[in-house]
Amino acid sequence: GDPMFKYNDTSRHFWVNPGLLTPLMSWATPEGSRMSLAGVTFGRANTGNQWFNRIVVSLDVDHTVRDVLDVRTKEDGMMNITLDGSQIPLSSQDVHTSATGVKIALSERMDRAESAISKRQLHIEALGFKISVYSAKSAKFASSRENLDAAHLNMDFESAIPQSAKGLF
Repeated sequence: GDPMFKYNDTSRHFWVNPGLLTPLMSWATPEGSRMSLAGVTFGRANTGNQWFNRIVVSLDVDHTVRDVLDVRTKEDGMMNITLDGSQIPLSSQDVHTSATGVKIALSERMDRAESAISKRQLHIEALGFKISVYSAKSAKFASSRENLDAAHLNMDFESAIPQSAKGLF
């Protein structure tokens, strides 16, 4: 089961405490603040499977942390996107910029995997780091209902990890 970190031809599974917002990585911004990427997982204790159902990007300025972007899976498996406290519809064609300079945009996913729930993927440019996020159903179970119940978020890094990065990734 996921989560899995892949780099070049190497992949590593890792597990975190389910249900808890877990810091995954933080990095310095050009202005000297710190951006953070965190995630929440859910899983099945009997199988050991675990998936992300929430991704949060936050900014720490002088030890005041502010959640900038919050992406979650809804019951139907679709993404729920909140930027600076405002809902962003999946149908949006605009580039949205937070008050802190984090930019997001939605696009059609070209390499749409069979497990993808939506053709839409979210592109995030978080002050020195680019990530894309999309929702997917599991492919581990015989029943389509079980696979949808395990709907989760996948992340792809679209840029190199910043040299100042610290954390699990």
